[in-house]
Amino acid sequence: MDWILIEADGAASRPFKVPLDHEPVVPEGCDLTVWVMGIKVLGQPLTPDWVHRAERAAALLGVEPGIPVTDDLILRLVENPQGCLKGIPPKSRKVALINQADSPEEVKKASALGRKLLGCGIEQVVITSYLQKNAVKEVITK
Repeated sequence: MDWILIEADGAASRPFKVPLDHEPVVPEGCDLTVWVMGIKVLGQPLTPDWVHRAERAAALLGVEPGIPVTDDLILRLVENPQGCLKGIPPKSRKVALINQADSPEEVKKASALGRKLLGCGIEQVVITSYLQKNAVKEVITK
């Protein structure tokens, strides 16, 4: 029997989130985890307006709140044991879904970030648009 469990770990309508100590709750037998972020966060300040739990993100990385969110900052939060992929079982396949790539420039930024994410334990990256009818813009695999 197959099971589908969806943990819609809210980000308070922000394009990026860093979890608290008690989240997410992912069963040890989870075969696939999809981590979601919005590309519109790139270049924005590391503040609560753009990042859910921005203060925690800054503390985990030892940076000042308000600095621009860059590819490097996102990669560091993905690789940090208390960061974006915290609590995901080691055997679970990890896929990143980069959403909000609604313009050619945003697709290009998402693609560049996606290729870098493949080096962080992510095996596939799906880039999507929130606004366009043909939602999937690109799929990147190792």
